[in-house]
Amino acid sequence: MPSGERRVSAFVRTLLTVSYEGSKRQGLRLYLANHRSRLQNAINNYRQEKSAPVRFRILLSVSFYRIVNEKRESRIGFFGSKFCSYFLGESDLATKLEEMYETIIDRIDTFVRFGSQWRYESVNKLELKIGKYIPFRGGSFIPTPAWLSAKSAVTNIQSRDSKCVIWAVLASLHADKVRRNPNKLFNYLHLEDTISVQGLTFPLGLNDMPKLEKQNQQLAINVFGLEGRSIITLYLSPKPSEIPRANLLLLSNKEETKFHFVAIRRVERLLRRPTDGSKFFYCLRCLCRFKFQKLLSEHEAICSKFPVQTIVYGKPPKNLMEFNNHHKSLSPVFSVFADFETLNIPVNKTGSAKSTYVTELELVSYSYVKVDNRTGTFYAPVSYAGPDAIISFLDAMIAEEELFLAESNKYKDPDLSFEHALDFAFSTKCGICGGDFKRGEVKVRDHDHSVEKLNYRCAAHKSCNLAKK
Repeated sequence: MPSGERRVSAFVRTLLTVSYEGSKRQGLRLYLANHRSRLQNAINNYRQEKSAPVRFRILLSVSFYRIVNEKRESRIGFFGSKFCSYFLGESDLATKLEEMYETIIDRIDTFVRFGSQWRYESVNKLELKIGKYIPFRGGSFIPTPAWLSAKSAVTNIQSRDSKCVIWAVLASLHADKVRRNPNKLFNYLHLEDTISVQGLTFPLGLNDMPKLEKQNQQLAINVFGLEGRSIITLYLSPKPSEIPRANLLLLSNKEETKFHFVAIRRVERLLRRPTDGSKFFYCLRCLCRFKFQKLLSEHEAICSKFPVQTIVYGKPPKNLMEFNNHHKSLSPVFSVFADFETLNIPVNKTGSAKSTYVTELELVSYSYVKVDNRTGTFYAPVSYAGPDAIISFLDAMIAEEELFLAESNKYKDPDLSFEHALDFAFSTKCGICGGDFKRGEVKVRDHDHSVEKLNYRCAAHKSCNLAKK
């Protein structure tokens, strides 16, 4: 059985544990759903209190039982999620919690299926373990990803020491002066003494940015990060806008075991989308973009009152369900409305160990009426009462089906008016599936086979038309 384990991670010494009482009346999913808002509030409050990224996990204590030789046995299991990071610029906490929920539920379901007849009973306790997270200590060189290099927006200094944050700051501040080989370290060695690092231990982390700024009054640093290929804001300097900004981007390897600061030459180029056709102005606090500087200034006056955050749009689904049973979209030519009468016949049968048959339903009579949906005409009702009523009803339906099919396929040739002919000639989309007519595809006249005159319905793909038969 999975167990909650304490992991060595990049937390700041202490780890806060928030406990919630379990419930014997609520199912697993209902219990977790009822605690979603409490967990969100606890995590957001902790992140706001620390003003730093946090990492958290969920640990669930669950009771199970089973019956062995008519004796009840009980057992407690612990199911935990992995630690999850939650940065200052992120706003998708609900999604992260839902993923944790599904992970825990899957583990419990797996245990129940393969756990020697153990059954879920109740939740004993829910624990949230949360701590301040300092994941970023630059110091190991990481090559710039190809998609990021194509933007020509960053300078990655090729250094092997642990001072990549200093070189990145210098490269960002002097981006306009260093034109030739800006990624070479020798361009910045003579500038190293312009930044005071007294009392700081390298490699520096994200939480060291305020200390570095405090020692350098004329230095302001902004740090951005990557979530896949999306840019997020990790840290914004609180200093006045008149002080020059050093904009940095934090890179990491896939395992998030190595981190490296690089300089951002132009933030606008970094945030620019491939489809953008004109210049935009960006709010570095939330990364929203505006077409005019005036709109950005009005926005920043409001946005500055809130913590840094990033708006993340969901990805479109990769798989879409489409309706393909077009033959079921046709209105039937005829409809049958039937009513049945049954009797409860006493029986004496033994079913499974927990059930016994007392009566059986026996069909003794039926009555139905046929309706022509084209004209609304009601045919004379048909009734039957006697033995083998169900067999009689099925025979009657088979006979009616033959009449229905004959009537529905009575006229096989399409009949078009002048307007119908124009519609067919100039149609560019299939009237059945809505798809475009492509070069080489056969376009046919879909028509109602139960109507003799003016029976044209639409232009259609040949395959769609055949599917409606």
